[in-house]
Amino acid sequence: MFKILRMICAVIAAACAVACVVVAVIWGSIPFWGCLAGGVFFFALCLLFKFLQEDKEGTAGESALSAGSDAEQRGGEPAEKDSGENDTGKTDRESDTDADGDRG
Repeated sequence: MFKILRMICAVIAAACAVACVVVAVIWGSIPFWGCLAGGVFFFALCLLFKFLQEDKEGTAGESALSAGSDAEQRGGEPAEKDSGENDTGKTDRESDTDADGDRG
């Protein structure tokens, strides 16, 4: 419901913004300020309905989460690029060979 009201208010606010120019040219500054006030009012309603929708759905702030913080919330570490090194600092090929160069 709030999403529909948001869209309606956004369209009315945009129409008021466009109409401000036409009203200012044809009728003068007083109707211009009235039209501008209407546009600001409907824009504020649009923001109010957005807040109410996010509050109802419980999605406030979840869109800002990145893939790294998702992994941290699951208990893991954020994904990093594989550099080919293991925990000892050697690459996989170096750890597969013995000190004399034979594979073990």
